[in-house]
Amino acid sequence: MTRISCDVTKCEYNTDGGCKLHKIEVGTQSARMSDETRCESYVPSGSGAKNSCGCRQDACDISEIKCSAEKCKYNDDGECEAKKIEISPCKSANCGETECNTFKTE
Repeated sequence: MTRISCDVTKCEYNTDGGCKLHKIEVGTQSARMSDETRCESYVPSGSGAKNSCGCRQDACDISEIKCSAEKCKYNDDGECEAKKIEISPCKSANCGETECNTFKTE
């Protein structure tokens, strides 16, 4: 499982630079650079969305990362194998403005 560092402060799941979700999804399939990826699990702050287990208020230590970015070297059959990923930028207002900075081509 992977550690998440998240700078997207406008996301409901961001907690002090971490993520409350046990499982997130990174897209897009045709990405060739990090700025072509996005966090599909993004939900705007204040939406009242529940985290994955409905009980945690703090960030998860490790999470399962589903990834559809086929050209990323960390993608192993749809699962992220990186030890840590970074999601940014901090002022993102929707999932299309987020990106996985850990993305690297094979």
